[in-house]
Amino acid sequence: MKFEKLKFKVEPYRQTLKTSCLSSAFLMIGHFYFPYKFSLNKTQEKKIHEKIKFNIGEEGELRELESFSKLALFAIKKGFKIKYFLIFKKHKKPRGISLENWKKLKDSFLLDLKKIKNNKSFKLIKRCTIRDIKKELKRGALVICEKKYDHLITHAIVIRGYEGDIFYIIDPLTGYQKYHSKDLKKEINLGYQKSFMSFIK
Repeated sequence: MKFEKLKFKVEPYRQTLKTSCLSSAFLMIGHFYFPYKFSLNKTQEKKIHEKIKFNIGEEGELRELESFSKLALFAIKKGFKIKYFLIFKKHKKPRGISLENWKKLKDSFLLDLKKIKNNKSFKLIKRCTIRDIKKELKRGALVICEKKYDHLITHAIVIRGYEGDIFYIIDPLTGYQKYHSKDLKKEINLGYQKSFMSFIK
């Protein structure tokens, strides 16, 4: 049986900062579409990270994370068209975070989304399926997924293609990987949220 196959030649980049997986994932996509704008180096990684980072936690215990909604704002300014596939369960929260901090995080996330809701280069789609990921890849878009990592921090990976039920991944920590669709489906289900973002110029 012949499987449908699609794989983009995306050059890998390894993140150099502890919490810059999303910056690094986007840097790979930026370099693929606009190599003259996005060089694969630490300077570019840090520049993107500075634009999309935020802090969570109490003073003295702050954790620096990165925001998909801030990334969308940044990417649109750089010439990208964005689709954000999102199922967000407002009444659930991750383990290991207080209700107060979760409310701050959620409010900040939703506020950033509100800022770009009416932008012509942005589309919010309230679903998130493996079929949707394949459709985005078929139309020439690259995808960043948010997956499980630990009880609070998630991890961003690039999806650059698929063959049947196997997806071709670039992990900013480990490089080229393959995920079966069943495993990918489990990994992107964070409990309180399922999402991915697609990028095309």
